[in-house]
Amino acid sequence: MILFLLGSHPQISLAEISACFGVAPNNIADKIALADNLSISEVLPQASFMGSTPKIATVLHSGIQLTARDIDSLVKEHFSSVEGKITIGLSVINATGTTSKNLAKWRQQFSSLLRKSIEQHGNSLRLILPADKTDMQLTAASLIHNHLISDNNYKKVELILIPNKDNSFSIAKSIYVQDIDAYTYRDRKRPCRDAKNGMLPPKLAQTMINLASANLPQAPSPISNLDRLSVWDPFCGTGVVLMEASLMGADVYGSDLNPKMIDNTNRNLKWLEQTHSIHTNFQTSVGDATNFAWDLPDNKSIDIVASETYLGDPMAHNPTEYQINQNKELCEKIVAGTLINLSKQLRPGASICLAVPFWCANPTQNTSIKTLDLDQIIDFDDWTESNNSRLPYRHPDQHVGRQLLLLQKRK
Repeated sequence: MILFLLGSHPQISLAEISACFGVAPNNIADKIALADNLSISEVLPQASFMGSTPKIATVLHSGIQLTARDIDSLVKEHFSSVEGKITIGLSVINATGTTSKNLAKWRQQFSSLLRKSIEQHGNSLRLILPADKTDMQLTAASLIHNHLISDNNYKKVELILIPNKDNSFSIAKSIYVQDIDAYTYRDRKRPCRDAKNGMLPPKLAQTMINLASANLPQAPSPISNLDRLSVWDPFCGTGVVLMEASLMGADVYGSDLNPKMIDNTNRNLKWLEQTHSIHTNFQTSVGDATNFAWDLPDNKSIDIVASETYLGDPMAHNPTEYQINQNKELCEKIVAGTLINLSKQLRPGASICLAVPFWCANPTQNTSIKTLDLDQIIDFDDWTESNNSRLPYRHPDQHVGRQLLLLQKRK
């Protein structure tokens, strides 16, 4: 059984898992998702391209008790053949809504029993816990620094203790953790960044590509292999979507109304080639998303459109209803025009994921939320909408959020 630790937007994490593996995982308290029919060999090739899944683990045991007998059985099965010192990082996931006091108590019990059993079997144990005792999970940096992520080695591992509702526990072993430094490097070290354009997080760009890719009739497996498929971003900004799609093996096309953004995209894609030792097959052009069309050879077509549309004016303070309505009207016009233009160009079965704006007048109270009138914008004679469409993505302090709109061109 594979365990997925869900990200800051659990519904988007679940949608991405479903898109990547064609399964509907069991969601537990918006913390973790469990999938019975997946193997490590299926999951690992895709893992580094899943922007909304911070950690993946394999479940070693379910329904155990924190007793010397059960923990000794765990140690015999998984650690008895290990020679020398064993290093174990320990995290606890609160999937039952229990108190921090209980989590700390269970962690202490498990740690003590684990150490005693390992030492009785002739090994020594280095146990790594979060630096702050109130934290229940080790950071990604700590896991990577201590080499605790492995799919088959038990000499250095992270174990995850998960309380179940029936007062039993599950034990999982981490096999993947997001390399936050790699995302940060691509986000902050690329030569061209713009405070008003192209600020889409690379992780969200990956997720959007995955969500769109899942609807393709010839969806590759794993989806991270987009070899020979083409991805178009008609609002390419500084090229974040195109960079992530290039890393996934796609041919990429970028257009933007602003010539400066096209220059920025070109520079960033060339930088990606140099820093990541890959060949990027890209074309860019100045163009309005509502009317620009690619002149492609007969044997080439656009398979996927993934793009963050115009989100309206930046808003640093609680906007008035008038300000929101003005932005809403303009954004609706742009999105509607873009969909009409895309419907004329994309072949039947082509899939799109657009990040479109919504507004929250008072983020501290999470009130007065206004979205685009998508039912009036989408021509459903041209498009089929995915069940996972219109997923919201917004951090608590943001006035402007994103909705992920997932559509497929009708045949």
